[in-house]
Amino acid sequence: MIWPFKRKPKLIDRRQPNDWKAGDWAECVSANWSDPEPGDPEIGDILKVVDVCEYTHTRIGVRCFALIFKALPGGVYEARCFRKLVEQDDAALITRIKSLSKPKERV
Repeated sequence: MIWPFKRKPKLIDRRQPNDWKAGDWAECVSANWSDPEPGDPEIGDILKVVDVCEYTHTRIGVRCFALIFKALPGGVYEARCFRKLVEQDDAALITRIKSLSKPKERV
């Protein structure tokens, strides 16, 4: 294709970094699920990751990552809806979780 401009448009990389792994703790930051069901994570929920899956988004053809949680064994959720809780040690992580606004206990 011949571009009418001097430079080609810059392609946007919409992939999320795959720094998730089993054993990580995730905080839900977006609860806009495409097919919501009772028991889906809500904003502020803290969950433990059991597995990470890679897939290609069917509508936009972009590589994405999904998380599977211990407390929700039947569900697979997009990684972009969660923030990884990163602390240096377990005591700091426990303090961080307690400082958040009363997270639901789902273990």
